[in-house]
Order: sequence, then structure tokens, then C-alpha cells
Amino acid sequence: FLTNKSKLKKHGWVQKDGSPLPIKYYINRDGFRHDGCHKDYMAGGVMYIGDSDIFGVGNSLEDTFTYLAHHNSNLKDKPYYNFGLPSRGIETYYRTIEKWIPRIKPYALFLFLPWEESRCEIWNPFKQEYSYIHLNTERKKGKRSTEELMRYFDKEPSLTRLNKNLAAIEWICHTNNTHFLYVDSLPYDEHHSARDLLHHGPDWHNVASTELVEYINDV
Repeated sequence: FLTNKSKLKKHGWVQKDGSPLPIKYYINRDGFRHDGCHKDYMAGGVMYIGDSDIFGVGNSLEDTFTYLAHHNSNLKDKPYYNFGLPSRGIETYYRTIEKWIPRIKPYALFLFLPWEESRCEIWNPFKQEYSYIHLNTERKKGKRSTEELMRYFDKEPSLTRLNKNLAAIEWICHTNNTHFLYVDSLPYDEHHSARDLLHHGPDWHNVASTELVEYINDV
């Protein structure tokens, strides 16, 4: 905080007394973020699923673009469900959607930017669980060769990973009478102004929410 205090102050993350501006992260029993009022899921809500920008890392939930867009759209009277999964990709989204849509019967599902060219899952038979591979993290670790990484992230496996999971997600939505929208582009932002100085800040979220409202109102 002390090292980055001037940057944090510039972006509004330092209070008048010099202390950090707090952010409250409310996480329900299932591991998903909410606004502090979550009691249970109600049928007919709207699911927003994606990575850390959907979760809202480094921002108050009320300042994130899906929250803002939802509450300024034609769907504002329907429950808002944040299914943000930081650092995860399309395969994790599929497994989450496959589990939760039949349970909560949402009116609509919005899926954002799955980064299929840099994130994937692999099954660990010894732990009997999925683990995820994040390309940038693996490069920094230097434990996997470029050849091994390209087996997962070359153009061909990346497109196959995206297309087969999108098709499966669309089918799940279809069979559960859930409107589905895939959002594959968001406004460009060269400034990392969230409180962690790694993610988009409130200004970007506000701009992105304006664009998203147009998508939502078409559903």
C-alpha cells in the first residue's frame, strides 16, 4: 500500500485520513459474490458468468459493469446473480453452468470473454479433480516447455475448446428455457485502476455497463 499509495490516491482508493478505501467482498456458501443481501436463489434470475472482471476484483460489487448494467436495464426487477470465476476459462464456465442452471432456472445467462487461448482445465486422476492452467502463470513458473503449453493453447485446440463448450452451454440453456448471450468483446482499457492496480477500475466498468445495457435490453 505504501509503495503504491500515490497511484492508489490518483484512482480514488485512499481516504482523507490516508487509509485504504475498504471493499467488502460478500461470498455465499457456494463461493459466488453477492451484494450482502443474498439469501437464496430464485427462479427467473439472471446469471452473469466470466472471469475476474465479472467477479469484480479490486472493486465494490455495486461499481462493476454487470451489476450497473443489470440494475439499469429492462431486467432490473429480476434477481442478479454474479457467477464470476477469477482466472478461469470456458471449461470451468461450462461445468458451473451445467451444475447451476437446472437448479436455479434463470431467465437469462450472459457469458463473457472466456480467454480460451490462455486458460484451460486438465483432469488430475490422482487427486480426482480438475486443475486449471493459466498460460501467463505457467510461463512465469517456467516448468512447462513451450511445446507442452502449445498443445493446450495453439489455435486449433483453443478454438475447439471454445466451440464445443459454447455449443454445450447453448444446449443447456435451450433445454432449460434460458436466454443465452455470449459477449466476446468489451471496451479497451490501458489503465489498471482497480484497487489492486491490476484490473479495470470504476471508470471502465461504468463505460462497459452502458454498452452492456444495450445487449441486455435485446433479450
